Amino acid sequence: MCEWQVCFEVKGLIAPEKPLKFDNIAFRKVQTTDEKIPFGNDDQSIVFLRVTSDEKKDFMGIRKRLQEFLSLYGLVTNNYVESPLGYVSYPINDVTPFGEIKYLSKVFAVKNSTNEQKEKEYQLLNYSGQIFNKFGSIFTDRSKRHLKNAVTYHYRALKDLDYLSTEEVLIDEMIALESLFGLTGYGLSLRASILLSLDGKEETHNIHKKINSLCKKRNKIVHGSEEVTVTVKEIFELKNFVTKLIFIFLKVNTSKDALIELVDKSVLEWDFRKKLIELTQKPSQQSNNSDKKET
Repeated sequence: MCEWQVCFEVKGLIAPEKPLKFDNIAFRKVQTTDEKIPFGNDDQSIVFLRVTSDEKKDFMGIRKRLQEFLSLYGLVTNNYVESPLGYVSYPINDVTPFGEIKYLSKVFAVKNSTNEQKEKEYQLLNYSGQIFNKFGSIFTDRSKRHLKNAVTYHYRALKDLDYLSTEEVLIDEMIALESLFGLTGYGLSLRASILLSLDGKEETHNIHKKINSLCKKRNKIVHGSEEVTVTVKEIFELKNFVTKLIFIFLKVNTSKDALIELVDKSVLEWDFRKKLIELTQKPSQQSNNSDKKET
């Protein structure tokens, strides 16, 4: 069956000039021949998806795959990338190899970045590709639906932070936490604070106090019981909490129920907390495709 590459031009994602390629996804900086443009279009890049002839006919399915990657990219970078509506496709062959087509583009925005900034962006993109290659199954595996929901709402919160209010961000981030822990309020705060304090950087009761306070604010906003103030500082701290927790859930090689059970037991028994630390510090064993990067 003939393989195709579907190409999306996205703004806000910085990729290198030499294609960065994985099994089914690749990235490269947009190339342009317009000599009148004074600066490089650093934040305008192309995302390539490898698809079959049948998959190429499914417009919504292809757009969904792109959105799944961008949500994981948002998890890694804390950046919201607007998903484009259109795309072009080419057969993969010797003339147009995967991720290396000749592509001309108008520049929608320019961004002057230092070499150091570019290198950091390339590293983040590389890591995002690895995450997508290894954990992309969370979007199709029904047993990982809690992770799919958490990643999706966390990514939506990044957009809210750019365009909407801190209250909207709070609601979306709380939905992400509820998807992970299956509880609201005090129970959610307790479970989250236990996992977040395993690295010893902050005490459990401090984290619990912060998250529980935000849970109460979320409830007041949703139920309209009274006016509340959600600060930018609170939002950024919550955003970092959610990011860290999603990565913990991605990393552990166990089911959601087994992890939650261990968290609950660790409240009263230190031995279970030690098991929890060991579990979350082990290298991840989960894999979606081969996580061997193409060069």
